Order: sequence, then structure tokens, then C-alpha cells
Amino acid sequence: MDHLADDRAVAPLLVTVGQGSVGPVLVNLEALGSLVVSGNPDQADAVVRALALELATSYWAGQFSVAVVGFGSELDRFEGVTSHPEVADLIRELYRRRVDGSERLRSAGYSSFAHARYVEPSERWTPLVVICGPAVEEADVADLLDVASDPVLGTAVVAVGERAEAQYSVRLSGDSWAASLELLGTVAFPQRIEPQEWDQVTALLDTAASRESVLSSEEPYVNLPIRVPVLIDDATTLTLLSDPTHAEVLEQASVTPASQEPMESGDLAG
Repeated sequence: MDHLADDRAVAPLLVTVGQGSVGPVLVNLEALGSLVVSGNPDQADAVVRALALELATSYWAGQFSVAVVGFGSELDRFEGVTSHPEVADLIRELYRRRVDGSERLRSAGYSSFAHARYVEPSERWTPLVVICGPAVEEADVADLLDVASDPVLGTAVVAVGERAEAQYSVRLSGDSWAASLELLGTVAFPQRIEPQEWDQVTALLDTAASRESVLSSEEPYVNLPIRVPVLIDDATTLTLLSDPTHAEVLEQASVTPASQEPMESGDLAG
């Protein structure tokens, strides 16, 4: 891997799809080209949401793009993630990417986007994954699979569907969440995020992004088992609130480095 820059990932779209008998099951979506999750719609939705969230928060997020369709507007805040309310607009963008990408590969003489990144670290070869929720019509899923599932051009599609034909598929059934993962010929327990968990993650992100102060008299601080430090006017004085009616003030203190002994007045004589 001599040609790869130290901060570049060999497979930036490597993602966890579930847990197998020996541990996590990871797949490189760029190499897959397309993956369709079928079966119970609620379970399938939970699986694609988990994939979208992991990609949005990936350490390598700056090295690929994610397009979410039919859900996920909350993920727009993350680098490289774009939600698309209109499938037709996205298909046009993907078609242009397909034409431009084919021409760039031909001109540069590379066999694929992955090959190009290995030799020439550049945003020109950034891979893209499209993730479709269950609300996307089957006909639209088919169109997206047709234009965007191409490992050579660094594009992949993950979708929920029953009749969509993809290169690989995961079928969910029953309550066990166990699923046959065709590409590995094994059984895995897919990684998922249920609706309540998705709402909690979204609320946490909203709180983290908020610039408004939270009062110590409001949740979650009122039920904390430890006292909350609060700065007052004097920047060198700290007030610790143990309850609304009591405050303990730490007085200012001078600090003498351990390596220095206090000087006597005679030490200053020349």
C-alpha cells in the first residue's frame, strides 16, 4: 500500500451489517455494488438506518459521500451526507456522475475508482453510497439500482425492497432478527436501530448542536448524583451547587511550584 497516503482508507465504505457466530460481520459496500434488504418492513427500515448512521459518523466520513432517500434528513448535519426528497433529481445527479466518472477513468487509465484512489489520492475518486428507506417506491429503487450500483465507478446502493434485483441481498423474517447473508453464505444478526433509538440519537444530536445554555435547575442536571460546578462573576472562584438552597464556595488560593522554596526577605539583598 505504498501509494496510499497515511490518512486515506483502503475501503472507506467498510461497514458493519451485523453479528455472526465469530463476531461482527463487515462488508465493503463499494465492492458490493448493491444490497437489498427485504422481509419485515420495520426490521428492514431499522437495518438501513443503522447502516446510514454508522456511515454518517464514520471515522472515514470525509472520504466518501452518502445520499439518503426516503428518510434521514436529520443526518444532513454530518459531513458528506445529503438527504434527497426527490428521487428524480438524485437519479439525474447519479447519471451525470456515471458519465463523468467513466470518462475520467478512461482518460486516466485506471480500472476503477478504488484503483485510482490507491495511486492518486484525490476527491475526484470519492465513492458514493445511496441508502433508500422503505418509503421509496419499488420503481424508483429499480432506477437507482440501474444507474448507481457500479463498483467500478465507486457507487453503491442499499435499499429496502421485495422485488428489486440487486447483486446481494439480506432477507429478514420472524422475531429472531437472524438473516441469511448471501454474499458470505452465513447467518448473521443484522445491526439495527429501532424507531425509539433513532429518536433518542436525533435528540442527542440536537442537544449537542444547540448553542443555548441549559440551566442547572433543569433536567438532566437535577437528578445528577454529583454536584454541578457553576462559574460565577469572579472567574477564579468556583461555586459547587449541591442543592438549590446551599452553595459551597472555594476560596482563591495561590500556588507555588514544588520546585521552588519560599524566599526569605534576605534572599533579595544584593
